[in-house]
Amino acid sequence: MVLLLQLTIQQYEAADIAGTEQLFIGLRFFVTREESLCFVSLDDIDAETNAGMIVEQ
Repeated sequence: MVLLLQLTIQQYEAADIAGTEQLFIGLRFFVTREESLCFVSLDDIDAETNAGMIVEQ
């Protein structure tokens, strides 16, 4: 099992009602879990062969 971390740094400027400039700095992150289902041998590397093997498995 592999855990992948996707991280985005965000920033934007805005002014409040009094006209004060503000800078927002934030992080958005997601943790994604990835698992291997299987490995298969291929006779050829093309879309038709890949699709056929996915359907077979």
